[in-house]
Amino acid sequence: MTAVTKTVFKVGDFVSWAQTGQLDLHPRFQRRPVWKSGAKSYLIDTIVRKLPIPIVFLRDRISIGSITTQREVIDGQQRLRTILSFINPILVSDYDQDTDFFNVSKTHNSEIAGKSFSQLPVSVQQAIVGYEVPVHIFSSDTEDRDVLQIFARLNATGMKLNAQELRNAGYFGIFKSFSYKIAYENLNRWQNWGVFNLASISRMLEVEEVSDLIISMHEGVHAKNQAILDRYYDKYDLRYKERPEVSRRFEAVMSAIDNSLGKKLSTIEFSRQSLFNSLFVAVYHMLYEVGSGLDEVKKPKKLPVKFASVISRLSDEIKSDKISEDLRKSLRGATAHYGTRLERVNFILEAFGNAIKEG
Repeated sequence: MTAVTKTVFKVGDFVSWAQTGQLDLHPRFQRRPVWKSGAKSYLIDTIVRKLPIPIVFLRDRISIGSITTQREVIDGQQRLRTILSFINPILVSDYDQDTDFFNVSKTHNSEIAGKSFSQLPVSVQQAIVGYEVPVHIFSSDTEDRDVLQIFARLNATGMKLNAQELRNAGYFGIFKSFSYKIAYENLNRWQNWGVFNLASISRMLEVEEVSDLIISMHEGVHAKNQAILDRYYDKYDLRYKERPEVSRRFEAVMSAIDNSLGKKLSTIEFSRQSLFNSLFVAVYHMLYEVGSGLDEVKKPKKLPVKFASVISRLSDEIKSDKISEDLRKSLRGATAHYGTRLERVNFILEAFGNAIKEG
């Protein structure tokens, strides 16, 4: 049975091993993927903020002649390569300026953005060097085939990543960070309203929803698919000038819903994710009008006085099935389809139009 030791090493330990030639960053059976600069920036910011990073897997290689131990990096090469090259490029034997150089971006950490390690405050340098990396060490008698089998088992028993988790792993720019920030700021609301539970939040589904709602602020009602989400993550990866106004308007909509419905939302049909999406878009239209430009500050209108009572009545109609066949169809099946989304939003807006006419 392969022996595995679970421990932690400080970044300073990896620096020392690199200096003495005791760290092998590229074992022969592993290909080294090249990270984008955004991923590298995100990693350094994670370390500076003392947040956890994934486990690094090593294998001991003992040299009998010199009585030294070589640390072979089985998994985590790019993480360690990023850390070491940031601290000092000479720590990476095959350092390449074109592929290895990067700066921390303002999106991730404005305080250290654009600075090299030597330009950082001493306290930040110490925090990086003293950061503890979780490590699993395979014993020196572990063969390549055993290591590969272990990783095959880890992958086989792991949960398949969903689209948002894959997006999280592939993007590190402004739109991603912005979506995660808004999702986190509304964490209590998601749970209090019953829109997302902790299991869904752990799979980043509320982040995907925030991203989709932001797209609605840009484009109005639209079909939800992974292609359009990826397109926004890519388009606004480096620059997103509408961000301040989108942030203000998003909070205004969420506050309006909270102030009018509060925890009552968790007891009605509009706590269902698909219907909450329609509710958000309808409220956004009432406050700002869908299609209004996001490049200028706009003061929100007020919600109708009967907002809460109308939403409650609509919920009762849905629950008792006193709705049109078209709406009934839109509440089942392809709930992210453009037509079904439009039907649901119009259902809400038309109800308020009728309420205004009735006085």
